[in-house]
Amino acid sequence: MTITNVWPSEGDELTVLVSAVSGRALTMRGKAGRVDAQSLLIPRTSLMVSQIDVILANQESVTVAYQKSGKLIFWRMRVEEVLPSSLFLVSVRPPSLEERRSFVRAHLRLWVSLVCEDGHKAIDSQQTEIDISASGFGLLTQTVFELGAVVDAEIGAAPSGPKLRASGVVVRREARGLQYRIAVRFVTLGSADEERLLELVYLSRQNALAERLGRHREA
Repeated sequence: MTITNVWPSEGDELTVLVSAVSGRALTMRGKAGRVDAQSLLIPRTSLMVSQIDVILANQESVTVAYQKSGKLIFWRMRVEEVLPSSLFLVSVRPPSLEERRSFVRAHLRLWVSLVCEDGHKAIDSQQTEIDISASGFGLLTQTVFELGAVVDAEIGAAPSGPKLRASGVVVRREARGLQYRIAVRFVTLGSADEERLLELVYLSRQNALAERLGRHREA
């Protein structure tokens, strides 16, 4: 489905995401005021004072997420000015369905843990099939996630040892029998975690090749 107008409308619900010092994505709920192709006003009355302080502390890197025509859209912005009644944000990158460029994509069996933004551990550390790329990941789960839910993920090749740690937003959910297929789009993924992602994919492919060669020698 092609979305001809990707910008939010006045009054639409918004999720403002900023990266804290810990690397986790902090979320603030607000509403859209006046909108054009290059800027957005968020009324101060739709945010708490503490939320405004967090946004201002991260004003050079703000992601505004919202739903449009059933899709979750990301708009990279920065705070240009604090007005008496609103925050005035300007566009850094046009709104898009894609928040990261995929440089690897693989179907792997990894150890995954997901924690919701309220601190609830939605998926305890368990080994599961996962499709993963630099954009995000998808997996099957019995846990019901809301569209737009923010999760902290830990992903690794073993139950202990190095982990890829990142925050993401649930951008798709489909019922699959008694389970759900969810897709999570990364919001925070540092360079070290990108390197870890490459290592996970390389290690998996190396092990798969060794297994195939081993079976061939045994035949």
